Amino acid sequence: MGDPISVDITITGTGNFDALMMPNMVEQNDWKLYPPKRYNTESPNEPSDTSGQHIGFSQVIVPKAPLTNIPPFEFSFFSPIKKQYVTLRTKPVAIQVKGVAPSNPAAATASAGSPGGVPSVGKLPDELEKIPTVKPLVTDILTVMPSQASLLAARPALWRSQRFLVANAAAFGLLALLIIGKILTQYLRERCNLTDAATRKLWRDLHAQGLSREQFYTLAARYAEARQLTGEQIHPILEHHEKYSFSPGAAEAGREPVTPVEKSTVLATLRSAPVLQA
Repeated sequence: MGDPISVDITITGTGNFDALMMPNMVEQNDWKLYPPKRYNTESPNEPSDTSGQHIGFSQVIVPKAPLTNIPPFEFSFFSPIKKQYVTLRTKPVAIQVKGVAPSNPAAATASAGSPGGVPSVGKLPDELEKIPTVKPLVTDILTVMPSQASLLAARPALWRSQRFLVANAAAFGLLALLIIGKILTQYLRERCNLTDAATRKLWRDLHAQGLSREQFYTLAARYAEARQLTGEQIHPILEHHEKYSFSPGAAEAGREPVTPVEKSTVLATLRSAPVLQA
């Protein structure tokens, strides 16, 4: 009793091997278990076999009472073929544990990787107890704080900084350009609005009822001038305007009301006439 025994277990198969843990010993009351170690291994029968993975676990166990075998180890996993959890169990390994735990145990270790393992020299339980426990390395975001608060630190006057002066001059220049552009835009918009308003009023007057030929062609000529209409189709409108407004012989005809057909023809001409390009 008290002599360490090394147990090696290999798990072979396909699937996710990253989360595999050391199989559990069925009966642990008479044993002292040490943390297992995991390692990769190859198939003992076919080293070149790539159909599955082979993961090995090594664990040191120490008997605390007279025993006749090493208990089985169990391993449970979910089988996608059977669609249920399956539990595998190793066979007991026959050993003979005699005597009581020595106060200064000898350095003898029996390898129980397979039934009938050959004893070999290994670490003593006292030495195993001295194995340091691996502690997790905890890291965090560290912030280097200045020795003096930035609000209280002495700084040069801003008006002495060339960068500050250049930045402010550029900002004021940009602001001045924006203001001038706003004023010009507003002026042009008001001017256009006045011109458009007068033109729209002339167009509404052309649609009024009861206009004489003189009144109608006078409004049509003013509308063509305001819109700067051009083209050969505008000439007859201007000729009618001169005829009914300034010709003494056409005064009587100028007082007659304009016919709907004549009115619609003139309006269509004004609507489709091209604008003079500056």
